[in-house]
Amino acid sequence: MLKGMPLDVFHAEPFNAYPIPTIGVVHRMAEHFLRVWAPQQGHAFAIDGHPNPYLSLLWPYALQDAAIFEGIIAMCRASWLLENGQDTLHDRGFNYHFNNSKQALQRRLDNPDTCYDDTTLLSIMALTTVDYTLGEHSLAEQYLQSMRQMVTMRGGHRDDTDWNRFLTAVCTAFEMLWSFILSNSQQNNSPTTNGADKPSEAMRNAIPVYANHPFPPDYTASLARIPQGFSDLAVSSLLSMQCVRVIERIPFTPSSAEATANSPRPDGADLHTIHTDLLKLTTLKTTKMEHVLCFGLVAYCLPLQCGRPLPAGCTSLLQSCVDAYMRFNLRENEEKLDGKCLLWIAVVLASALDNCADEAFDTHLSSRKF
Repeated sequence: MLKGMPLDVFHAEPFNAYPIPTIGVVHRMAEHFLRVWAPQQGHAFAIDGHPNPYLSLLWPYALQDAAIFEGIIAMCRASWLLENGQDTLHDRGFNYHFNNSKQALQRRLDNPDTCYDDTTLLSIMALTTVDYTLGEHSLAEQYLQSMRQMVTMRGGHRDDTDWNRFLTAVCTAFEMLWSFILSNSQQNNSPTTNGADKPSEAMRNAIPVYANHPFPPDYTASLARIPQGFSDLAVSSLLSMQCVRVIERIPFTPSSAEATANSPRPDGADLHTIHTDLLKLTTLKTTKMEHVLCFGLVAYCLPLQCGRPLPAGCTSLLQSCVDAYMRFNLRENEEKLDGKCLLWIAVVLASALDNCADEAFDTHLSSRKF
């Protein structure tokens, strides 16, 4: 009985018996999931009644399923090694659990009774999260096709239970992420692709992290450098650390003429990279507030990048931003959205669309007589 007990008897659930032997890094990585990974990642998958389904839904399920649990251990070990500047190639703990997870997944895929069940679906996502974290994107197309085929075999997505709503949210985020990676990879293979179309190095393999108190010193400094409204959202864990880093690079209008004269103007390449980073954030599983804010920030950056008035070619991009805003703002949300931020986004979108309209009217003078 004592074999599976965590060493920390003051843990919230000290009598959990893990479904795999508690050897090597197992206990430490289980704690890492509960104390770091789940609090940082789980809020983005919030559903009604489950503000962090990683803790309330996924963890209890994993405690009853060795395949999922070992996948979580491998995923957390990869993340921990990366955060601490260590290589996964020669880490015995990571390789042991990662290889065990892959073998268990292959056995499930070979069995017609388990090839598309919940455990298999979640195992694929855990292992591909490891690949994404390590920057291994060569199997992106295979991952996408496998996931889509499994969802089809399951009869599509369901939302009849909290668990199924959680699975749907995870699958949707998975598809958006790997679709973005796949399309970006195909563009980068083209000899005509501009290097600025790639996300910045900091965003290339980023998974949104929602920081909690106490904040790291460098992150606290970043919060102090961005506008107060965005900083308040970040402190409330509504914006990820990655989003804050992007906002920090955006030039916002200073409040005084003297500050305007002294503030440096960003070059086009930097604005293009900011733009790409924001669009990538919209493909990841972020909070609803962050998702719609990214579209607002895209609209805010367009006049800085393209000048005023905006070229008419920006209309389709702006329209997609407006559609995203309306989709999230007009339906009932499980997550409370910040009213002042929504108002700011609405003003930015309206102003950007107005700039596009001015350019269109100047180009087609007859349209002013309609």
